Amino acid sequence: MKKKIIWLVVSCLMVAALLLASCAPAITEKEEKLVKEEEEVVSVEEEEPAPSQPQSATEAETARQHIERGIALLDEDEYEQAILVFNKAIELYPDESAAYFYRGLSYGRSGEYDKAITDFSVTINLKPDNKRAYYNRGFIYERKEEYDRAIADYSEAIELDHAYALAYEHRAVAYKLQGMEARAIADLEKCIEVSQDQLMIERAKQVLEELQPPVPVLSAECEISKLEIHYPRALELGEEATIEITVYNHDEIEGIYYARLTLNGEQIETREIPVPQRKGSITGSAKALFYVTPDELGTYQVEVEGKTGTFWVVREVEISEAESEGLIRVIASGDGMDWVHLELESLSPQPLGIIVPPLTMFRARSSGVQDMLAINERYGLLESEGSKDSVDVEAACANMNLSVPGKSDTFQIEMPGPSEDLAKLFYEVVDYEGYSRVIQFAIWTVIHNPYRTQYTTIGTSVTDTTGPTDEEIQEIREMFEFAGIEISKYHVFR
Repeated sequence: MKKKIIWLVVSCLMVAALLLASCAPAITEKEEKLVKEEEEVVSVEEEEPAPSQPQSATEAETARQHIERGIALLDEDEYEQAILVFNKAIELYPDESAAYFYRGLSYGRSGEYDKAITDFSVTINLKPDNKRAYYNRGFIYERKEEYDRAIADYSEAIELDHAYALAYEHRAVAYKLQGMEARAIADLEKCIEVSQDQLMIERAKQVLEELQPPVPVLSAECEISKLEIHYPRALELGEEATIEITVYNHDEIEGIYYARLTLNGEQIETREIPVPQRKGSITGSAKALFYVTPDELGTYQVEVEGKTGTFWVVREVEISEAESEGLIRVIASGDGMDWVHLELESLSPQPLGIIVPPLTMFRARSSGVQDMLAINERYGLLESEGSKDSVDVEAACANMNLSVPGKSDTFQIEMPGPSEDLAKLFYEVVDYEGYSRVIQFAIWTVIHNPYRTQYTTIGTSVTDTTGPTDEEIQEIREMFEFAGIEISKYHVFR
């Protein structure tokens, strides 16, 4: 995934916020192992599934006896011995989910996380409604810092039991460590609502206080004088970004500010920023960070005492697709041999990132006027329905013997499948820094394959010619060779 850095510079009195992970809830010694609460270690009868293949009553009874003995060893922290006993139970009764479940607990508590995950996965396959298997597998993923997988398993456990307080608590932890504070808050509130465990409720309340800090009382002299924001205008879904707030304090006082991050008007994160004081002639400074990986479209806004910075999480779509789907209205007009001007208007309520890729074809609506071909990628941002953006697209003429487009000429947009050589050429053209005359002649060479004397005149700053110069032909040859284009089939190189 691409990473983008979003810089915010605040001239005032503030310091860096705590990183999200630093305020994770404390894990007690009891929680450090896989859960031992009575609620989690259920009876063999509750864990036993209907076997897919019939077993003898004697084998089943013997397997249960092994499981009960293994549980006793597990409770005494004799994990290696417990695993051996559960192995024997599985040999006798391979479809007994309880044996895999408790062996998974043994592996998990002894730190063999991958084996524990395998056993909990088998348990789930044998008994898909086992919420505790989902919970414990999620707990191990959390220990392995695989938070997306942990969240997925906690969510499955909650789907099976909407009052599963422990799953809400630990999903909140995983959300918090992922920077999804709004979701963490919702899970903690639900945990408090459904839990019967007073210690769990107190833990959840403590973390809620960290996530929802009180509004500070500030000195009247603490005023933000400047907020400069430099960042990409938009992010794509799933694209990681860091928002960095740099704070400068020119005063000899201290205080606290809060930077707030909202999505579609809902506060999702807060950073407390202690205000450092100036020491002599040295300005106090510090940084606060937000980390975001957007999973829904919308408008992000950073706000510090009324000063804001805004960027959008967009659906990125190519211009031809956006127009054909009715997401946008486009007016494309001519601007000489090198540019096409676009006026975009959104017809969608969602934020859109409009991509104009290389090789986008602009077909002239008037006969006798050149079609135009986009050379480099361009990007337009439409924040909401009715919003507009203007985009100038660097382009080349696609028809050598027709008129150059003027501002009154308009185009329709296509994304045709290019010839193989044209596609190869465009990989080279994107990074080419030479004069645009050479690019134009190169494109005409692929499209029309003219002889040396058949090129249309292109003006230069010195003189007009009837075609490319010897130096330009050599540049085109080198461009073709670098792009892997066979030059022997083009007349101009013969």
